[in-house]
Amino acid sequence: MGETAHILRHPRPVGHPGKLLLMHLRVKVNAGAQSESVKQLADGSYQVRTRAPATKGKANRRVCELLADHLGLQPEDIELVAGQTSAVKHVKLLR
Repeated sequence: MGETAHILRHPRPVGHPGKLLLMHLRVKVNAGAQSESVKQLADGSYQVRTRAPATKGKANRRVCELLADHLGLQPEDIELVAGQTSAVKHVKLLR
């Protein structure tokens, strides 16, 4: 496919009855930053800076909250699918 963000055509993702899979995103995370921000990069991926530390899933939870706010979704509509312990994460957006 070659694209960072793309729309998938699955009407209902497994494990999420009643929700539609909108897209997958690649997210570069800077945990423990002095300020929080979300910005879309030229390649379609996102960069998220969070003050939350990268311990015990705190940064991952905050990244989902920040992305949800930025994209107009609820935090539970964002699911981390890869990169739980990495600075580069892959998330899926549900609605």
